[in-house]
Parts: sequence; structure tokens; C-alpha cells
Amino acid sequence: MNRFVRFTFILFVICSCNKSHTPQLAQIGSIKIITVGINKAVVTNIIVSTGNASLLAKGLCWSSSNALPAIENSPFSTGGITNSSSSDTVKGLIYNSKYYIRAYATNEIGTSYSAVDSFSTLPSKYSVGQSAEGGNVLYIDSTGEHGLIAAGSVYVASRRWADDVWTKLGVTQTGYGTGFSNTINIINAGNNGNGTAAVYCSNLVADGYDDWFLPSIEEMWLFRNNLTFAQWLSYPWNIYWSSSEASGHEAFFVVIGGLASYDRETKDISYSVLPMRRY
Repeated sequence: MNRFVRFTFILFVICSCNKSHTPQLAQIGSIKIITVGINKAVVTNIIVSTGNASLLAKGLCWSSSNALPAIENSPFSTGGITNSSSSDTVKGLIYNSKYYIRAYATNEIGTSYSAVDSFSTLPSKYSVGQSAEGGNVLYIDSTGEHGLIAAGSVYVASRRWADDVWTKLGVTQTGYGTGFSNTINIINAGNNGNGTAAVYCSNLVADGYDDWFLPSIEEMWLFRNNLTFAQWLSYPWNIYWSSSEASGHEAFFVVIGGLASYDRETKDISYSVLPMRRY
């Protein structure tokens, strides 16, 4: 073999070897959806090839609105960086919703994705207006497993907000999830007479449940907005106290079934009280 031919052959071999080891995007096999729950799903995926490059990250990305979820525009998880098969539990999903999902792998070249798959989370066992756990379901949070229950209308009472009308307690909040702590703080602050709204709710035992509280203004707002007109009729047509203090001598109330939304009134006025509990 002459010198030129040998040189050409060696150059060809070197070029071929270099080409076969050139870093490329990773290759991902199809994902497999194993189980789906109310607010989570278990999914497996495998990296077929790392692309002749170090694998920097891999995982899943998903979306309920974007049919092509990506790590730049959707929630995503990050698993181990080996190219073995792995399972990942996608959490924090909204019940009874459709999701698009695909696996991704990132190496030094960039990020590649698997084909998109989809699944739908299961519906909640609760529904707004349903009779359950001591009262009526009025709110279901995104997990499908928790929310608020309003005591039945038989437990609605008329109570004043406080004994000490002119002292600002400064211990209450207005948001969702604050009614329970508001109730405890109001009682601990000394406005704990038997005729007050917070004490009535705290002392209530209904159908074996004793964790009732005076709802915050936002929690009362959920009651006003989420129940239908027919469901409202099962409750006294009235004004309801919240556990949210408005000023030194006023607290917020909600009008159920009226045109007005909410307002404030002096704490010595007796309005309806609707105990609530979380489930």
C-alpha cells in the first residue's frame, strides 16, 4: 500500500471515530404513566442515550394548559442524572384536570424531550353543597381533599362579636385559612363571654366534630359565592359576622344573598354566626 493510500485510510479512520463520539443531544424513550390520583401521578422514563456527553439533569415537565410543556415555561422535576430507568411522583396537581407531560434530559449540548403524553387527575369525593362531616361542603381546595365545611343551619346563632367593644385586639387576619387562629386569638384576648361569636363557634360540637371556628371575612366570602341560591335558602337570610376585626370598635360582616358584599359594624351588634371547620 503506497504512502498516500495509507494516509487517506488513517485520516478516514480518525474522522470516523471522532464523528461517532461527537456530543449530541440526549435521546429519551417514551414515558409511561403508572398511576394517577386526585392530585398526583407516578411516571417512569428512561434515557436511551446520553449523547456522548455528561448528563447534567433529567426529569419531567408538565402543564394543564400548554400542550408542549418545557422547563422554561412549566413546572418540572429533577431526578437522578444516570441513564437508568427512574420513577417520579408528580405532586401538587389540581383534581379533575387534564395534564400534558413529557420527560427531558439536559447535557452539555442542550435539552431534549420525549414525546408528549397526557392524563387526567381523578375527581374529588367532595362537591360543593354536599352534606359531609358535620355540615355542608362550601369550598374544595386544589388538592381535592381539603377545604371548608359550614355547620348546618340548625347551628346558626345570633351573637355579638365582642364584650369589649372599644378595644382593638389587633390579632385577626382576613385571608383564607386564618379563621381558626382568629377565633383562638379573639378568645385569648379576653373577649370570651358566652354570648360572643368566637366562643359560640369554639364551643360547638356538631355530629361529633368539635373543631369549629368563626370564619374570616374571606372564608365567609367563599360561603357567599360558592353556594347556589337554593342552598342559601336553607340558611337564615341574614347578615353574618366574620372573625376579621375592622377597627377598634368594628368587625367585618358578610351579607348572604344580598346585593352588598361586605361591610363593618360595631362589635356590640348581634348578627348571625356560621361556624366552619376545615376537612
